[in-house]
Amino acid sequence: DSNQCQHLTDDSIKYLTLEVTGIVRFLLQDALKFTRKCRRTKMITDDFESAMKMRYLEPIVGFRLSNGNLPFKTTTAAGLGHREVQCIDDHELQLDQVITAPMPKIPLDVSIRTHWLAIEGKQPTINENPEIISKADLTTDSLDPMKSLTKKRYNLDASKIKTSNPHELSLVC
Repeated sequence: DSNQCQHLTDDSIKYLTLEVTGIVRFLLQDALKFTRKCRRTKMITDDFESAMKMRYLEPIVGFRLSNGNLPFKTTTAAGLGHREVQCIDDHELQLDQVITAPMPKIPLDVSIRTHWLAIEGKQPTINENPEIISKADLTTDSLDPMKSLTKKRYNLDASKIKTSNPHELSLVC
């Protein structure tokens, strides 16, 4: 009703309800898999967000609970056979309050930062770039790794000289 969807037929509402229920059920099953994989007994919001990311859905940004308890309100739904339904108590906001309220802080989950790796073919010495090492300081193993591997495999670096000692065999009866 709040989104001006009053003109929907009963069949379309039934179809949307079944579709949303199926999607939420699959997401909860995937979130439960993440909970079990992390060896926890309680599901947290990160598990549900990971399940949404796994299904290529846009995650809910900035929803974190410090104590882990949602403020549920229990109501009875007449359309569902007088069953108890738990929902979050939503309060109406005035447009003036929303406009004058300060902007909330953006969560710092994902950040992208760029820097120049090379400028005109030369790498600048900044913290983001790896340290520049001259070729003289490098060992031969790092310059030619295949050479050192073949030496180790075929034992080519062994410069051992075997002395031949003739042994006399004696026949003992």
